[in-house]
Amino acid sequence: GRLYAVDGEGHEWEFGQRVYVWADPEGLIQINSFQRGGGTPFYPRYRGRFELTVGDGEYFLAINEVSLEEYLYQVVPSEMPISWPLEALKAQAVAARTYAVAQAVYSRQGHLGFHVADSTDSQVYNNYPEAHSTTEAIDQTAGQILVQSDGTIGSTYFYSTSPGTAVLDAAAWKDRTGLALEGNSPWFRWKCAFTVQELEGLFRLDGVSDLYVEARDGIGRVTSLAVEGRGGTQVIQGELNIRRALRPASLERVGDQIGPQSLLPSALFFLELERDQGGRLQRVTVYGGGSGHNLGMSQWGAKGMAEKGHDFLDILSKY
Repeated sequence: GRLYAVDGEGHEWEFGQRVYVWADPEGLIQINSFQRGGGTPFYPRYRGRFELTVGDGEYFLAINEVSLEEYLYQVVPSEMPISWPLEALKAQAVAARTYAVAQAVYSRQGHLGFHVADSTDSQVYNNYPEAHSTTEAIDQTAGQILVQSDGTIGSTYFYSTSPGTAVLDAAAWKDRTGLALEGNSPWFRWKCAFTVQELEGLFRLDGVSDLYVEARDGIGRVTSLAVEGRGGTQVIQGELNIRRALRPASLERVGDQIGPQSLLPSALFFLELERDQGGRLQRVTVYGGGSGHNLGMSQWGAKGMAEKGHDFLDILSKY
C-alpha cells in the first residue's frame, strides 16, 4: 500500500499511493519493464509525465499524462506505416485525434483513471517510434477533428483493409477489381483451411461433423457461427469472438503466404466443406476478404485514394 523509490544516489524515498514522474525539459521517459515493437522490440520513450499508483496486487498502474497532439505523435506511426502518402497519414491523424477527443469527452474508461489504453482496446500508442512523416501529418492538421452536423463528436473507427464487396461466395472472392482502390493491400483477399482434427482442437469439441454460418450483420460480417460435434452444437456469437476462435496455422493472401495467426483477418468470409464418400467432414476452407472490423476508415483504402491524388478531406468524406 506504499510506494518506495530509490534514487541514483541510493537514497530511499517513501510516498503514499501516488507519485508523479517527469523528465527534464525536452526529455523523454523510458520505463525499462515496458517493451514494445510491431517488428523489432524496443524500449519506448514517452512524452509528458507518468502518474504511478499502487494496484490491488504487486504492480503499479502507470498512466501517461500527455497533451493531445503529443499523444498523436506516438499513435499515428503505430497505426499506419510511416512510408505511406502524406494525405493518408493526415486522414489517419484526424481520425485518431477525433477518437481520442471522444474518449476524453465521454470518459468511457474514466472509472479506471484514464481516457485511452495503449493497445487496440483503444488505439495503438508508442508501438513504433515517432517519425518525421507522421509528425508532419499531425502538425498540418493540428486541432482538427470530425464533428457531426449537430456539432457533437462521435468516435471514429478505422481498420486495415476493405474487401470492396461483401465476400459471400466464390465469384466475389475471385474478383480482384477493387484491389487498386485498397492500395494493393495483401489482405484484400485471403483463404485458409482447417482439418477436422484442427477444428476439434480449436473448439474443444469431439467428432466435429459440421460448421456453418448462422447469422450475418448488415454489412455481411459473420456474427454467429455454429459447430456441430458428438457432444452437441456449439455456437460462437460476435464478430471478434468468431475471429479469435478460428486461428489459422497458415494463411494465403494476395501474392504471398504467411504463418500462424492469432485470429482470422476479418469476419467477412464464406465456408467450403469437404466430405469423404461416407459424408464425414474432412476439411473446411475459409475464403475471406479484408482485414479488421470493417467499420469506419479503411487504412489501405486511404492509401489507395492518396496515391490517386485525393487529399485527406476526400478520404475522410468517403469513409
